[in-house]
Amino acid sequence: MHFFLYIDKLFRKSIVIHFFALCFLLLIFQGVHAAPQRVISTSPAITEILFALGAGDRVVGVTD
Repeated sequence: MHFFLYIDKLFRKSIVIHFFALCFLLLIFQGVHAAPQRVISTSPAITEILFALGAGDRVVGVTD
């Protein structure tokens, strides 16, 4: 009987830890869906793709 009580305590602790981890991750990734305001392209090919996608007005820096 004591063993099952111990497992129950571990399960409850695990649920609480996972709940707080989920809340933390949700807070971190809350703004991920927002479009970037400024973009720096590190490749000419990426620069072309950005302009083809219509994000050329957001490009503020490029490399050769």
